[in-house]
Amino acid sequence: MKTTIDIPDALYGMVKGVAAARGISVRSVVVQSLERTVHNTEKRPWLSSFGIMAGESDGVYEVDATIRRDLSTIDPEEWM
Repeated sequence: MKTTIDIPDALYGMVKGVAAARGISVRSVVVQSLERTVHNTEKRPWLSSFGIMAGESDGVYEVDATIRRDLSTIDPEEWM
C-alpha cells in the first residue's frame, strides 16, 4: 500500500543516514520502525531470558520476528 507522510527534513536526513549505513532502502528503515512500534505494544515473555540483548533494539526485533515466524508454524493440535 502506498501512502504519503510529511517527515521533518532533519529526521529524514537521519533516516537516510541509517539506511545508507545498513545498506538498505529508506522504505525498509521506515517499515522496520513501524513494525517495531507495533510489536513493542505486545508482551514478549522471552525477552527476560536475553539479558544484555534487551537494550539492543535491532537484535531484539530480529529475535522477536524469528520467534513469531517459527511459532506461527506450530500446529496447536500437535503441540499438545
